[in-house]
Amino acid sequence: MNVRSTLVIVPFLMLAPALALANSIDLTPSHDNTLFEIPDGSLSNGAGEQLYVGLSHLAPGFALRRALVQFDLSAIPGGSTITNDNGGVIYSDSGNAISVYG
Repeated sequence: MNVRSTLVIVPFLMLAPALALANSIDLTPSHDNTLFEIPDGSLSNGAGEQLYVGLSHLAPGFALRRALVQFDLSAIPGGSTITNDNGGVIYSDSGNAISVYG
């Protein structure tokens, strides 16, 4: 191997760590809860099948609802960099479901 070919190979070897393949994982929620805004903050629904978020004028005193979702991130190796997120939800209003992805 002559000097010229050695100089060409070395820069490519230095770039090898940057060319590592990315991994992709799918995460599903491990816990969820709906918080209902009331003065003492004691009402939530973590056992229900659905999450509620937004304003409801059907239940005076329980108008504002917030949804909390928790994910188990232990499948992501330490030191990883997350470069993209394709999260999504399904919105339902009076039985008409609409998928929303962001």
